[in-house]
Amino acid sequence: MDHINGNTDNDLILLTLSNSKESQKSFELLVDRYKNYVFQICYNKLKNAEDAEDAAQEVFVRAYFALKNFRFESEFKTWLTKITLNVNLTMLLSNKRKFWKSFVTSDDEADIELIYRSTITKSQEESFWGAVGSTLHKMIQAYRKVFILRYFKNFQIEQISKKITSSIGATKMKLKRAKDQFLKIFLEE
Repeated sequence: MDHINGNTDNDLILLTLSNSKESQKSFELLVDRYKNYVFQICYNKLKNAEDAEDAAQEVFVRAYFALKNFRFESEFKTWLTKITLNVNLTMLLSNKRKFWKSFVTSDDEADIELIYRSTITKSQEESFWGAVGSTLHKMIQAYRKVFILRYFKNFQIEQISKKITSSIGATKMKLKRAKDQFLKIFLEE
């Protein structure tokens, strides 16, 4: 447990949640404590300093608003890592979708691959898609299916539920578990 100004992470979380005059300063200390750690994860996943900075900022915004849900069952660093990976995954998938939407028209579908390849280096693409593919391959099949339907095919929860013939509640739980499993494996890649 790291100590800054004599406070543990849990102390700083409790102070942040107390809405006292120390709240803002407490969260700032948490940010200072973990900003380099979060940035490094973002940079390793996104391979771009500007995107990594944006992602790191988003991580701390999400962490601040989700802090009331922190259960103190795990270390703050573990919880923050999960948020960091979620933000990175969202950014990676969002960037890929935006790219394809910006170039796809009925007349130029044959040129998409050429355009895409010219915008990123081969090693960047191989690294990212290799990690994603490897992660998907290691997932439990039922989780892999709902994960692909949601994050690659943009199915809504109701559509996934019908496709896998499961209730909406069960589908949501399966999707949550799939996302958790994906992130756990992806972190290890």
